[in-house]
Formats: sequence, C-alpha cells, structure tokens
Amino acid sequence: MQANFLRGCGLYGNLGNYIKRLGKIVVVNQVFQEKAKALNITFVGCGKMGSAMLEGCLKSFDDSMIFNVVKPRELTGDLAAHPQTRHASVPANMADDIQKSDLVIFAVKPQMMNEVCEEWKGYLAPDTPVAHICAGIQLRFLEEYLGHRPYARIMPNTPASVGKGMSGVYFNESTPEQTQELISDILGVIGEQVKMDDESQMDAVTAISGSGPAYVFYFVEHAMQTLDMPEEQVRDFVIKAGQSMEDDAPVQGPDELVRLFNVFQDEMLQGAKQFDFEQETYEALVKQTIIGSAALIEGQAGTPISTLRSNVTSKGGTTAAALNIMMDGDLLAAGKVEQGMMAARDRGVELSELAFSKVSTQNTTRQFRI
Repeated sequence: MQANFLRGCGLYGNLGNYIKRLGKIVVVNQVFQEKAKALNITFVGCGKMGSAMLEGCLKSFDDSMIFNVVKPRELTGDLAAHPQTRHASVPANMADDIQKSDLVIFAVKPQMMNEVCEEWKGYLAPDTPVAHICAGIQLRFLEEYLGHRPYARIMPNTPASVGKGMSGVYFNESTPEQTQELISDILGVIGEQVKMDDESQMDAVTAISGSGPAYVFYFVEHAMQTLDMPEEQVRDFVIKAGQSMEDDAPVQGPDELVRLFNVFQDEMLQGAKQFDFEQETYEALVKQTIIGSAALIEGQAGTPISTLRSNVTSKGGTTAAALNIMMDGDLLAAGKVEQGMMAARDRGVELSELAFSKVSTQNTTRQFRI
C-alpha cells in the first residue's frame, strides 16, 4: 500500500509551520491573504482533540479566518475570549455562518455520530466539505446522512494536544486540491500526517498510531516491572528517548532500559510492517507515535502512567482490543505487539461495520414508516 508522508505541505501549511517555528505572526504573500480572508471553518463539538486542532489553528493561521464552534457547553478560557471564535449551542443559532463554511469538522465521539448527522443534514450547503475525526466511522456512513460531497476521514492521536500528534487522512475523490491543502495544514499544526490512498488503510493507521500512545504508556509499566525501576526513572528515560528520536540522535540511558526500548521499537515496527504500507510510511507512523507519546508523558508529569493508559483506552474499542493481547504475558515477546495491532485493526473494521449497519437499519425503518 502506498501513502504520502506530509509535513505541513501546501499553501496554508507553509505558513502554519513557519509561524509555529518562529512563534509569531508573519506577513505572507498576497495569494494566501486573499484566500485566508474567505475561510470560515466550523467545528461540530470541541473536546480534547477538537480543542487541540482549534488552538493550533488560532496560533498559526491568518487572523482574518473565522472559527465557528457548535457544542452544547460554552467555550472556556482562551478559546472563549479569542476574537476569531464564535460559539453556538445548537446549529440553528448559527445557521447563516454554517451555510458559508468552507469546511465543517465533526469532532464528536463516534457513538454520537448518528444523532449529530441527523441534526446537521439540514444546515449544510450541498457542496460544503466535511471532515471527521471519529474512530471507526467510514465516509459511506456520512454519505447516508449528508449526501455526496467532499469528505475527509482523519485519524489523529492524543499527542496532538501537545503539538506532537500523528494523523492519517483519507480524502474522497470529490475533495478539491485546495480543501485537501487546508485540511493538511490544520493537521500540520498538531503534528505530522500521512495521506492514505485507500480508506481501508485508515483502520491500520488506527491500530498503529491511533491506539499507539497506549502501547508506549504500557511499555513504561512493563519496564518498571521487568527491571524493578521506579516510575519516575522510566518516564524520564522515555521522555529523553523521544527527544533523541526527534533529533535523530542515539537513545542513551541505563543499558537494560535502552535494550528494552530498542526491542519495543523493533516490535512496533514489525507490527506496523504487517499492514503492507511503504517502509517510509510505517516507520513514520511508529516514530512519531513514540515521539508524541513521550512528549505527552512529559506534559502530564503529575498523572500516573497507568492513568494515562486508561485515559486513552475506551471499553470495547480498538486500543482495548490491542492491550488485551499485549498485557497478557510478556509485552516484548516476539510477535506480541504485532498480534495486538492486528486485533486493534480488526476491531476497527468491526466497529465500522456496526456503525454502518445501524444507520442502514434506521433508513430502512424510515422507508417502511413512510
């Protein structure tokens, strides 16, 4: 399988990454300024992942862009006070702005998508591009509710909250190049990304990088137990290891920890390789997942590693499917991580089919009622 590894490419991403590096707003070319003035982006829901995307956009993009947020609860903190954000509790209270949106991003929990899509189908213009970040939701699910239009399916991961995420993205054939660039640049402000050529690849991305932070967190627990080391020491090692990987420098530390970490990294790579991605793609997915997870560990210094793991493990989800295998016996036994990743991929496929079967059943019921 082929996929394209992107680092904030495109018209908007060059700006976003440049600002991100310099930490200040810069004057850009007239073409970007003219396009940016027309941009109106709507977030449907704004939890941890949606907030990370929105915060990154507000820091990185032109100050003439407008970001609408539709969620039941009020925005808080800097997001509420920012001059580029608008809030409404229901779409009816922002109908005109929604109609003018250049992009609508669904950032709600997967189990809410039926209800949310049913509510929103009457508010979107026929050609408005729609993206979603909900695990296990195929684009055909959205088409059942919202009709044929440009769509993007995105699978980010939790290190996006510290700007070190790894996202996979798939665009349908109706998505114009300019919209693809815009979405790629939004993802560029929360980390790295890989563009998929086939939507079926997204379940493998979920298994590698989407659920991957939990694997890294559990590695810390495994190393603590195996080497009888305190949590603080192992956490500090993993944080520094992630920083070394980001700098393409050798990982250093206690010999036994380095050895375990290298075995874990090799097992992650072997597990990712089974999905038939190009080598550059699966290596990028694994590398950035470890780098981002290490940064997240650093940013959550007061949170026990077991809590970090449980926080990203939803009952019955893809991560739980993987950990059920990885936590049964020796994590670093040959093939254990690979088996866990395959279980996560398979669970993602199951959840996708389950979600679509529910919407198909609902539509059939409506037809009989009519």
